[in-house]
Amino acid sequence: MTTGSPEPTGPVPPHTGNPATAQVYPPPAPTCRWCGLPSAVNVSFRAITAFLVAWTVRTLPGPFCRSCGIATFRAATTLTLAGGWWGFPAFLINPIFVVMNLRALRSLQRLPHDKAVPPGPQLPVGKPVHRRPLAYIAVAPVAWILFAIAGLIVHLSTGHW
Repeated sequence: MTTGSPEPTGPVPPHTGNPATAQVYPPPAPTCRWCGLPSAVNVSFRAITAFLVAWTVRTLPGPFCRSCGIATFRAATTLTLAGGWWGFPAFLINPIFVVMNLRALRSLQRLPHDKAVPPGPQLPVGKPVHRRPLAYIAVAPVAWILFAIAGLIVHLSTGHW
């Protein structure tokens, strides 16, 4: 620096100044997009609904705190289990989305239980996925396929329906 010029009081913007002398600050910690808690992880959840050859994919991006993330996981996964089986391409993609959501949930579960009061309202966690009736709609197409395969096997082996 030249004599008489003031010392910088903050980081030098990336497009100006000398990068060798610029102060480097760590990136700010993510805060929950719903309630604003500072202990959050940047994950996304996906939901798919389908009918025949048309489908809709919803991506719910983070960051999420533990509680809001679990609530989002439960809602997205229940919607996927209920509506993702009713179209051909979505029928194949649906299990992939469920696994992706489970992996994101695992990242959330590594966060500590936050005792702090959030700046905003948290999402209600609600019931676990296995206690939501909509999650069991997935049983219907699987049962139908198994029934059709069993009927085909009986027909081919006996010649009778």
